[in-house]
Amino acid sequence: MSRSHVLNGTRRRSVNDDVRTIRRRIAVIADNIDTAEKCSLEDRRATVSTIAAELSPSVGSVEKIIREHLKFRKVSVRWVPKQLNGDQKQPRDDVSRGMVNRYRRKEASFLSRIIYL
Repeated sequence: MSRSHVLNGTRRRSVNDDVRTIRRRIAVIADNIDTAEKCSLEDRRATVSTIAAELSPSVGSVEKIIREHLKFRKVSVRWVPKQLNGDQKQPRDDVSRGMVNRYRRKEASFLSRIIYL
């Protein structure tokens, strides 16, 4: 009999997974989410391990809170929100529309003034 058919000396009757109890996630609670958000906004250079040291959950739980619940991502060494709010989008939209309008008016010097970063 092959090893796949033996389980602790008894024959396995089914290849389906057994029913498991689902553990409650005690690390991902509103208090920990609020504290992680406060820490990351106060010090944008805070690492996951420093935030985890302030909270009680593991580093993996803190990273999950930051990435999935707060929707932050790491840019260079800073945590930043993934999406811009309306106040951040409007100036970018205004500048973009102004550049398109200047280009459509065919200003010859327009393209030479653009600085690429």
